[in-house]
Amino acid sequence: MTPDRLAAARDFLARQGEGAAVLDSLPADASFRCYHRLRGRGLLLMDAPPEKETVTPFVQVAEILHSYGLGAPKILAADAGHGFVLLEDFGEATFTRLLAADPVQEADLYALALETLAALHEASKDQALSVPPYDVATLAREANLVVEWPKPLASDVQQEYAALWLPLLEELAAYRPKVLVLRDFHVDNLMLRGGVEGQGRCGLLDFQDALAGHPAYDVVSLLQDVRREVSPV
Repeated sequence: MTPDRLAAARDFLARQGEGAAVLDSLPADASFRCYHRLRGRGLLLMDAPPEKETVTPFVQVAEILHSYGLGAPKILAADAGHGFVLLEDFGEATFTRLLAADPVQEADLYALALETLAALHEASKDQALSVPPYDVATLAREANLVVEWPKPLASDVQQEYAALWLPLLEELAAYRPKVLVLRDFHVDNLMLRGGVEGQGRCGLLDFQDALAGHPAYDVVSLLQDVRREVSPV
């Protein structure tokens, strides 16, 4: 953090009674957000510069997940204007780390993840979800990354590709009932919460981009993740 950003973070923490906390920075991901662990406090500080992105969707989706009894981190305080959130720290037990340490856990962990998705879908279907729809434009933008990045293909190839996809994307967007789609549902963003029973046992991270869409999306994200091959059942 820059000195000004650190000062703002300290002011936010002081207002929550945590002004003296020692901050340990966690490895950054691909977003503008970063996280700092309040040493020994069981808490994290989310730092999302407001000129880059807003913390509001994260807080809103966390509230939805809590209402379903699912394992989103508890939000202790949020300051959307300055881009800070003080939230529960789930620790280090990501599914990725657990699987690397003990691959025998694979069946149990994936079963837990799928049970969590089933609970999410059951709770959110036919609901008036306060998140944007996973519409054709959004689906097309993501599908088109294949021909646009890292090096754009010829424009006629892009147009032909988009035309082939369009009927399928329209069918996906029209599917009912829609459910809450977390969009980053894979083992890096799932955590095993010790001492927790029931639907909240699977900790959920990085859900701020959630949309209302097809129930298969997160299932495929989990089981067809290019970063990890799942053993045959």
